[in-house]
Amino acid sequence: MTATYVQARDGNLYAGSTRITVETIIRSWQSGRTPEEIATSFPSVPLATVYGAIAYYLEHKDEMDAFFQETEELDNARQASDEAADPEFYARMRQRVAEARVQLNLESPVP
Repeated sequence: MTATYVQARDGNLYAGSTRITVETIIRSWQSGRTPEEIATSFPSVPLATVYGAIAYYLEHKDEMDAFFQETEELDNARQASDEAADPEFYARMRQRVAEARVQLNLESPVP
C-alpha cells in the first residue's frame, strides 16, 4: 500500500486526505514545533503524514517556498479587496476583537 502524504486539491496542498494544509504543517515545524507536537495539535493528521509532509517540503523546498509566497500574496490581495469593499465592517470587527481581548484580560483597553 502506498501512502500519499501530500495531496493537491482545490488549488492548495493538503496533508494527506485531511483539510490541514501543508503550509500549516511546515510553518508550525519552522517555528520550532516537533512533528509529534504538530500531530497532537491536529488530531486528524497522523504522525506519519506530518513527517511525510515535512519530507515532501524538504525535497521540493524551492517550489514549495514559491507556492507559499504566491498564496500569501493572493490572500493579501483578497483581504485588501474585501476591506476596501466594506471598511466599516472591518473597523467594527477590529473594535469587537479589541473589546473581547480586554474582557479576557489579554491586553489593556484601547483608547
